[in-house]
Amino acid sequence: MRDVRVFGIEGLPLFFTGIRGTVTITDYVAERCLDTGFTFNESVIFHGNHVRFSADNGVSLSRGNGSVVCIANHFSDSFYYGVWVAGFEGDAGPTNVVVTGNAIGRSHLGGVTARASAARGVIANNVIDTVYRAANGDGGTGIQLGGTTATGAWSTDLVVRDNLIVDANRGGIVLGPLMRNVSIEGNMIIRPGIASDFTGVPIEADAVNQNYGVLVTGGSGNDWANIFITGNTFIDDRDTPVANYGVYVTAAASNRVKNHSNRWVGLRQPDTTTTNLGPRGALVGEGTRADVRLTLNAASDGAIYQVFQSAGLSAYRIAKVSDTELEVATYPTIGGNAVRSFVVDRATAQLQFSRPPRLTTYTTANRPSAATFGRGAMIYDTTLGKPLWSNGSAWHDASGNFV
Repeated sequence: MRDVRVFGIEGLPLFFTGIRGTVTITDYVAERCLDTGFTFNESVIFHGNHVRFSADNGVSLSRGNGSVVCIANHFSDSFYYGVWVAGFEGDAGPTNVVVTGNAIGRSHLGGVTARASAARGVIANNVIDTVYRAANGDGGTGIQLGGTTATGAWSTDLVVRDNLIVDANRGGIVLGPLMRNVSIEGNMIIRPGIASDFTGVPIEADAVNQNYGVLVTGGSGNDWANIFITGNTFIDDRDTPVANYGVYVTAAASNRVKNHSNRWVGLRQPDTTTTNLGPRGALVGEGTRADVRLTLNAASDGAIYQVFQSAGLSAYRIAKVSDTELEVATYPTIGGNAVRSFVVDRATAQLQFSRPPRLTTYTTANRPSAATFGRGAMIYDTTLGKPLWSNGSAWHDASGNFV
């Protein structure tokens, strides 16, 4: 179907269901109607269309559809969601979903929803500009994902990447329970959240279910598997910021979510996440440059810790404990409390030991050549029962006697 214009229809302007083969809608304009709907079709392509002032969703690519492609459309002022690629009334959502290159403006519940068991899909390169919240506080999220808790059906195998979400009044992206194999990557979320909730009460800086960049919420620990949230950018550039967390993962899901390498700018909460560089470590430099640096940067007089662990329990650490001291410490009981070994004073470059240092011991017969160790070297001779120093050619004791 091509080049159709529909205005002011109280019902659905177009509705396709149970069609074998491919339904293609292009160069279509709908204004001040209900949603354009698709259910239980083999394949749907919705491309290059304009939908304005829908009294429901901009388009409903809903339950039972097979392959669904929604690309390069313009949706504005939808009363519910701009794009619905989700299940409905207990039926699973579509499979093999592509939602990309759409401009979605001023939605009243959400930009894109792929809840209710949508599977095998990509939501990418969309611009979602302004998502309001309903009078009862519902909605307000740029992109919604999640399974169907009523039936226990999961949403699986989804990529959400490189979307721009601006001024979503609740938050950027929310992941509900029953999700497996999901990657949230490279999205930019600007000014998520608003100052007050729907009752006019100011939203606190520690609120987790609103004013977020990405939120993983609901369910229990077994309700997520293989969730990756990486490389996203969260910005609040308002004069008085109201965005709270760039990423917030409910405690139940924390062991099932890999959350790292995201950037937080201007948010009310600090980014306290750590980055796992992989099971084999990380390489800095290419082996071709003469000057390679790894810089750890903290606030003035702030601490920086480099901790060495065994099976997840701390064993050793090197720390800049202040702007004047670098500390080396050990954990006598692995995973217990750290005990300082020595400190390097930044101004004097001197070492201060917390416990007496212990020299390497040798017998007179097996001690190395003083020339090998060089001038100033110090050892302990167990045969003589005293420390010795090298002058570069011979060993001598504290009295200057060569031995």
